Amino acid sequence: MPACTLVIPSADRRQLLMMRDGAALRLPMVTIERDWVAADVGTIQAAAYDALGIDAVVLRELAGGAERRIAELECLSAAPNDARGVFVDLAAVTESFADSEDRATIERWLSHVSAADAPAWSVRGWFLDAVRWMDARLADIGAVRTRPVRQVKGVWADSAVLVADSTAGIMYLKATAPGSLEPAVLAALHERGRPIPDVVACDNTNNIILMRAAAGHRVAPPRFAAALRQFGDLQRAEASDAGEWRALGLTDRGPRVLRERIERIFVDIPSQLRRGGVLSDAEAIALAGYVPRAAALCERLAECGIPDSLVHDDFQPGNVIDLGDGFAFLDWSDVAVAHPFFSAHHFIACAGDEAPASLRDAAIEPWVSLVGQSAAGAAFDTSATLLPMYRAVFNDRMPDHAAWLATNPPQVERDFARSVFTTLLAAFSAGG
Repeated sequence: MPACTLVIPSADRRQLLMMRDGAALRLPMVTIERDWVAADVGTIQAAAYDALGIDAVVLRELAGGAERRIAELECLSAAPNDARGVFVDLAAVTESFADSEDRATIERWLSHVSAADAPAWSVRGWFLDAVRWMDARLADIGAVRTRPVRQVKGVWADSAVLVADSTAGIMYLKATAPGSLEPAVLAALHERGRPIPDVVACDNTNNIILMRAAAGHRVAPPRFAAALRQFGDLQRAEASDAGEWRALGLTDRGPRVLRERIERIFVDIPSQLRRGGVLSDAEAIALAGYVPRAAALCERLAECGIPDSLVHDDFQPGNVIDLGDGFAFLDWSDVAVAHPFFSAHHFIACAGDEAPASLRDAAIEPWVSLVGQSAAGAAFDTSATLLPMYRAVFNDRMPDHAAWLATNPPQVERDFARSVFTTLLAAFSAGG
């Protein structure tokens, strides 16, 4: 498991929290479960308490690789209550360091400049403000917290999640980036009585929502088909209000919008990636050759009789809670208006080898009474071929790929860009 070095400054940033190592002082280091700090903030928070006796939250990841990570924490305690930890003046620390890795870590921290668009939860004081908001909203319903608030997710640019026990049950606070419509979507779905966790409070101005934990467990393979059917029922119920969802600001990725993006997805971006060495000449030429077929498939899906509705772009088993008599659907951070089957395809793909063969029937069942078995099945198959194009449009958030390539992006980003379009090419090649 990877190690994570912790940089924990005092409130005035003039001191650093150090661990005693015999006669020496070292930066604290903890072991985390994964190599992604955003998903391990809870582990780091707990480890800092166990090792140093402090209440702290993870603000941001400073640097690191798979074997070593560096995270900056905000200390919420006045001082460590464990003799192994002590705040030391920064000047004294930097003058006396013999350990080169720790010295390099401190230099990196001192030189770090937060990006202008850094998430709010990477700023000192945000956590305490969020907790105060949670406490006030709990008081509104006559409840109080019974334990300190814990981090579930942070550092990640798109959202942060906190959890707390209360007299009204376990509560989750989710904060999302500016421009995110997830709090507004969840509040609207809750008002409509849709199967999501109970919304206690929502602040759309600050993109924060407080929800009661769903009383169940993650859905297991034997219940996948039932979850797909219930989600399809939700989508059918919301289809008549697709215009309202668009008016709220949700992105439209319906078949006719996909049709308008064909030249960009099959010609423009592949041409830029070819010139940047990400795609070969043959791959770019082959993709351009599928423009007529992509246009025909988009038209076919648009005319299939199944209307656009809400599409949960991270609808997968990990975001479904089995309540016993139904399901609750979580994490609506990626939501749009599009053909409903795109959600089902993502769920089935994420189910992997555990996906029963019956999932296709479960996905189309809510629409059979509208268009018939044959037409619903045909629409499902058409949308399956278009899914890689849909995902390419979903991932198309960069105005100019040529300009991006000119910045010499890391190989992992180049590999991802390539995979989006080679997956698209494979899907259309398989269809003839």
